[in-house]
Amino acid sequence: MPPEVNVTLAGLKVDALWRGQRVIVELDGHEAHSYPAAAERDRRRDLVLRGAGYEIRRYTWQQITEHPEQVIGDLSAALRSNTEAI
Repeated sequence: MPPEVNVTLAGLKVDALWRGQRVIVELDGHEAHSYPAAAERDRRRDLVLRGAGYEIRRYTWQQITEHPEQVIGDLSAALRSNTEAI
């Protein structure tokens, strides 16, 4: 099932959400995530989202374009694991 994209959850806009499996994917592009304050902001967001019961996976553009099989495997494992927990 495809994710919901650019949705608001726990007061935060997330890139992709598999609501049934409670999995969120955040795409970390270099422009928006290349400075220390961005990393800190992302960690705060992760705490809020995990506190709301969601698992967060973060991938960079480089990971997606250069190692898509690893990204697919990682995300698939998260989706399977969280489906089994339902």
